[in-house]
Amino acid sequence: MGERGEQAAIMDDNSKSEGKKSIAMAVYTDVLHPAMTSVGNILALPFQAIDAALSSAKLWVAEKQYNFERTRQLLAEKLNDVPPEEIVPPENYIAVPALQQISYCFDSDDLRNLYANLLAASMQSNKKQEVHPAFVDIIKQLTPDEAKLLKAIPANSDSYTPVIDLIVRHLKTKGFSVIYYHYSDIANKVCDCPHNICSYLENLDRLKLIEIDMETFIINEDLYNGLKSSPVIQEFTQQPLPDGDSYDFRKGCFRLTSFGLSFVNLCIWGK
Repeated sequence: MGERGEQAAIMDDNSKSEGKKSIAMAVYTDVLHPAMTSVGNILALPFQAIDAALSSAKLWVAEKQYNFERTRQLLAEKLNDVPPEEIVPPENYIAVPALQQISYCFDSDDLRNLYANLLAASMQSNKKQEVHPAFVDIIKQLTPDEAKLLKAIPANSDSYTPVIDLIVRHLKTKGFSVIYYHYSDIANKVCDCPHNICSYLENLDRLKLIEIDMETFIINEDLYNGLKSSPVIQEFTQQPLPDGDSYDFRKGCFRLTSFGLSFVNLCIWGK
């Protein structure tokens, strides 16, 4: 075959190939495209639900950089009076998880401040040895209310705060049941949800920041009388009981542990 014949054959093959592509596109347009459009419409519903479910996570991503910048500002304020030569690199096992956790705290100045105090201490040559690695994880397990509560607890391991358990004594069985555990009014002025005081105290006890002791009580009875007459407790004691049963109270107290005092001084007060 001559050169022109070969070129004609190549052009013919190309034309056939282009023709096949056109047919294939037509088939897609006429047959597959409506089906895919229908599938797209169906999938739009779960995508909308997914977007709604992930809205807070998307907000976290948007706020992440803001939180890092806000933390830098807090650190600058806290380290403002520290000589530059005393500012040292923090340990990675402290700084990395602390910076990661700060990104979750865009809606809580209380928790962000705890992380900032922790980071500031870890960057000071005369304080960094006081920073326990567990402090990072402890902050992660605190609510903003619990951070506020730690500010209200006397920063002294020898200072005791009164608590009471409300109990019902059963005449027939000679036993008792606990209606309300570990009530204290310490949260009333500082917490957004003071009615959660029982769970707050139990969580702080679980984290070994405080020690609740229902075998020890404070001699000053007036401290307990105030708790017994509080509206929270009165709401329970006004409920009628079966014949012979009666309300009673078990007195106790709580205090900061030595570990908790270290945490409070460093992370709450930045000492």
